[in-house]
Amino acid sequence: MSDMTESLDRAWQHREPLVASLAAEETDSYRLFHGATEGCPGLNIDRYGGLVFVQSFYEELNEPSRRDIGAFFEERFGGEMIYKDRSRREHGKEQDSSRSPSENREFICREGGTKYVVYPDHKGLDPGLFLDTRAARRVIRERACGQTVLNLFAYTCSLGMSAQLGGAREVTHLDFSRTHLDMGRRNASLNGLDEEGAKYIVSDYFPAIRQFAGLPIKSRSRPDPRSGKKQFHLPSFPSLQKEQFDQVLLDPPPWSKTFFGTVDLTNDYQSVFKPALLATKPGGVLFCTNNVAKVTLEDWRGMLFRCAEKAGRPIRECEFLTPESDFPSPDDQQPLKMVSLLV
Repeated sequence: MSDMTESLDRAWQHREPLVASLAAEETDSYRLFHGATEGCPGLNIDRYGGLVFVQSFYEELNEPSRRDIGAFFEERFGGEMIYKDRSRREHGKEQDSSRSPSENREFICREGGTKYVVYPDHKGLDPGLFLDTRAARRVIRERACGQTVLNLFAYTCSLGMSAQLGGAREVTHLDFSRTHLDMGRRNASLNGLDEEGAKYIVSDYFPAIRQFAGLPIKSRSRPDPRSGKKQFHLPSFPSLQKEQFDQVLLDPPPWSKTFFGTVDLTNDYQSVFKPALLATKPGGVLFCTNNVAKVTLEDWRGMLFRCAEKAGRPIRECEFLTPESDFPSPDDQQPLKMVSLLV
């Protein structure tokens, strides 16, 4: 047995109870191997239904290791293996290696009976569904009946769609990418959801959330950030009415910069948190995530409470959620932190 096969076998044995319970609830999507804590840093292997999706981030996997991975999971549940070498990503030379080189491949997977479409050729680090937020989707669905929901940084809309499946009265998905929202519409269609129960808004986060929160938007004429001299006009954005929601779902990327502001979950979570808080109804729920590993749960929690107090909307109850056991963390310091706040 090779070293790779031994590592895969240990990981599989650790997951067998979870895999059995997930299968019972019609879930065929989960992390098969979490290299950061299972003996091979930089290697992640995920299952999305009939797809075994392998990614390496530090160095390219050699051919024998790829064969071992393919053979190991072929024996257990079959499916097609697709491999992506992400180690050259930062140099713009990312390479793909897979059994099938066809473009725009589409796979359908399930989670709790809900269908999701995934695209392994998608440029992002996942093919359209973040597996580590499974626990959040479960809780959001259980608590959404009759509520209005705002899904921020919606990506392919899985969190907001969970609310709609749970009986939410109306869900508003907000994302800067029309492509991502179109993937969300595809997910909704797969599950027979009525489009009348959802809105899809293509917009930069900052002007949209500030309008919902009743906050002013920055001047439309500013010094050019590169030269400090030239003037430029901010891009157009949809006009939205001030509105508060029963549930607000805030799942931002670690860092992003636009003409309207900077998302920086390490140094300035407050800039995305405060307007989302103000767009939440008093007595409503604000669900938040932070996936920056070096930000500790304790520090992040303290910032959320201080910011909420300063905004005049103190946190009444705080419930933390953790990724399930297919994302093992021996020190209990998960990179992904999730919290449901009653505000």
